[in-house]
Amino acid sequence: MGPQIRLYKLWVSATVPRVLRRLRAALLVLFGLFVLYLVLYIGYTAWRLRQVDQGWASSFESMQAFAASFPKTATSPGARSLISRHELISQLAVESIAGAENGILRVLAVPSVRWADRVQAQDLPAALLRAFQAEAFLYTHSQSVKDFRGASAFNQLNMAAYSEQVRLTTELLRDRDDSCSLDLQAVSRAAEDALPRSNGARTSIASVFRSWGAVTGIRLDGELTRLVMEARRDSGERPRAPLPVASTVCKSVTWIPPISNSVPRLRLHVAIRGPEGA
Repeated sequence: MGPQIRLYKLWVSATVPRVLRRLRAALLVLFGLFVLYLVLYIGYTAWRLRQVDQGWASSFESMQAFAASFPKTATSPGARSLISRHELISQLAVESIAGAENGILRVLAVPSVRWADRVQAQDLPAALLRAFQAEAFLYTHSQSVKDFRGASAFNQLNMAAYSEQVRLTTELLRDRDDSCSLDLQAVSRAAEDALPRSNGARTSIASVFRSWGAVTGIRLDGELTRLVMEARRDSGERPRAPLPVASTVCKSVTWIPPISNSVPRLRLHVAIRGPEGA
């Protein structure tokens, strides 16, 4: 055995253990970094969820209190009243029923005075705003979404982002003083664009807020119905020309009831203007 071979063996015997020790140390460092990443990620997820819940609590109602108000059984308070229920589908049914009632009341000769009070007393916007919070609550507490593909923390972050965007858009709708000047399509598109493409709820969030336009239409329809009922009630004792009535729903709408010897009719005057920025 030559001296070069012995030198090579000595170098290998000294180098290989050193390399193995460094690889083991690198693996320990990588494992430690991975554990640290998991701890930070899970901690950030928990903090993010608390932040979203605090946002709801500061603007509307905490998710815990909101969950406690859900009807638990068919005999629970509010379970048999659609407008008292929180699900969005229930509020859409309320809007459909209200539209049918308004159509019937406008063709009745002398509807009961109590119907006018009922039409005026319906607080459809408040019920729909609660339905938006219910959408966020039901999605973020869905077990099937939490366990999707086994990535619990990742899905919870997506759910938190969805819930926060629903809250921000709901606040925008609530604080708008004139629903008719709102570009609802732009609002829905902005809510969708605010979520990353990796969020599975991105494609569905826009459809949630389109129902706000429907409730604005039902409110206008209810206002027209109330004015028709009042005009018919007062038709026998109104010799003077009626004054235009400013809409309480839309600032750009004025109701103008003309004088008629027959059953009073109402026509709608709208000051057309482009939608303001959402």
